[in-house]
Amino acid sequence: MSNSPSSPNSKNPIPRGYHEQDLSQVVSPEELAEQRSQWLSRLLSENPQILALRERVLPWTGGFSFANVVHTDTIASLSHVNRHVIMELIYQHLHAIGMHHTAETLQEESGHEFQKSDQQWDKTDLLLLVSLGILPREDPWIITPDIHHQFVEENLEEDFFASPYREDPSELWKELLDDSINVVYSSETDKSFSKLKAASLRRIAVLLVTSPVEQFPNRDKDKFFLTLHSITTSHHFFEHLLALFNCDNLEPPTEEQKKLIMEKQSALRMGVINSIRVWIKLHGLFIGRKTLKAFGQFFRSICDDPKLNESLDKYAKPYLAKLQNLKYGMEEGSANTQCPKPHIPDPQIIFRPNLKITDPSPIEVARQITLLFHTSFRAVHSREFVVALGEQKPSHQTPTLSEFFEFGERLTLLILETIVTSSDRTLTISKIVEIATQLHEIGNFDALACILRALKKDEVINQMSVSNQALSIINSLWTKSGEDNGSFNEYRVEVMNKYSSWNHMIPNLRIELKSTQIDKSPSFINGLINWEKRKAIADEADLLYRFQNRPYSFTPIPQIQSIVTKGSLLTESQVQEKIDQIVRSKFLQ
Repeated sequence: MSNSPSSPNSKNPIPRGYHEQDLSQVVSPEELAEQRSQWLSRLLSENPQILALRERVLPWTGGFSFANVVHTDTIASLSHVNRHVIMELIYQHLHAIGMHHTAETLQEESGHEFQKSDQQWDKTDLLLLVSLGILPREDPWIITPDIHHQFVEENLEEDFFASPYREDPSELWKELLDDSINVVYSSETDKSFSKLKAASLRRIAVLLVTSPVEQFPNRDKDKFFLTLHSITTSHHFFEHLLALFNCDNLEPPTEEQKKLIMEKQSALRMGVINSIRVWIKLHGLFIGRKTLKAFGQFFRSICDDPKLNESLDKYAKPYLAKLQNLKYGMEEGSANTQCPKPHIPDPQIIFRPNLKITDPSPIEVARQITLLFHTSFRAVHSREFVVALGEQKPSHQTPTLSEFFEFGERLTLLILETIVTSSDRTLTISKIVEIATQLHEIGNFDALACILRALKKDEVINQMSVSNQALSIINSLWTKSGEDNGSFNEYRVEVMNKYSSWNHMIPNLRIELKSTQIDKSPSFINGLINWEKRKAIADEADLLYRFQNRPYSFTPIPQIQSIVTKGSLLTESQVQEKIDQIVRSKFLQ
């Protein structure tokens, strides 16, 4: 078993010139304050065995936590928040409001048994307790925090969702000295990354740092980094890069081997910095805040070390400054400078209090739907795409992707509600078809598919007085959206054309997940990472990631966007009931 980072015998991966006593010079006061305030989460993330113990004894302690994460000078009680009771209240409230599946998922993932209770949705214990903290004239959704209470802001850490796979970076000297171990290529003569079948994590790190561009192109580097969280954490892989940077800390058995490694040190250091440059440029904040802070310490140590300063300072300083202004996604992901004017022939329409999705211009409605869809699409981490592509469906491991799909389902329900509540369904369907046509024009295939699923319902086609012209357009769009299996290749050709030209597009994600060819071989072959299996998924993740980083340059219109985000006023069952009423009335006629 390898030494933990806190062990006195562990290898220090930080470059020379960085010492524990110089921590105040490397870490800013703000970062120190944040680290001190987040000691509990850091302790548990670095020591999973303590986290496991904490969760196992939680039922025995009645749900009391090990630490009080809320600091206040207005409460004298020393008791801590009882997590078990709070989760039980949430569990009971979820059942009361009809979210039974979510409640059971909470119970399953927490590992606790909660007592069910028969409560009305508006009189649950949780709702009553919350109402006690609200003053008579206070908006329950906008409550000003007490100035005497200080809550620690916990940012999402991307590494929390990453694979737990680990390898000891102190053994990297083996891969450095022998390029034939822990690696399998599909070709005996071509040792490039494109021919890689299986390798250790250490071997991939060495290939990344030492291979020339023709053997390990930047596109392949991008695909590797996009799938990294499905292999290991960003921070653990950064430890491998640091071990290569500080190759003088590696300890092979003989002095001759040590000398061979030291001869490569200068090239290794440049390779490490170049790899981090590619990584930052590609992934931005998706890398994870913990790893990005480690990047900052790494670049500062280069600037502070006189020996490294001479040759590497010009590379370290620009990226040290760039770390302060990172965003999620690629650096190139900026909108076009040419922004089309909003298409609103009659401005008075959008100020109607009962504005419907069919009232404004279909062109502008399609644009606003696309802006909302792309915002939700862009928030999905590449790790979630890799997981969903491997399983060919979203899951509890892909929460942001699931939210994207739920947003599309709400749009489908909104379209159905608009149709069934309309006094002139033929005209309403014609306007919705125009919106769908515009969505196809601007490349929003996911929203297009969501609308078409509503229009293609048997009850709508057969009972809602759809005109022949509208029906012809619906069928044509259905074949172009990828939903029709017989015309999938036509849809795929358009996707690849837009990908190659770096054009805007939101693919039909449900179809993309189902259509990816999945290798059924094991994820590891003889203890090596099966990269050949991951390659098809990496290619598809790269395609989706490029579209994520090609934002649309339309002007937001809040009045139209609020219709889409608010969604249907009726529930799915209520909409279906109205559809059944229309069908029955047609039958009686």
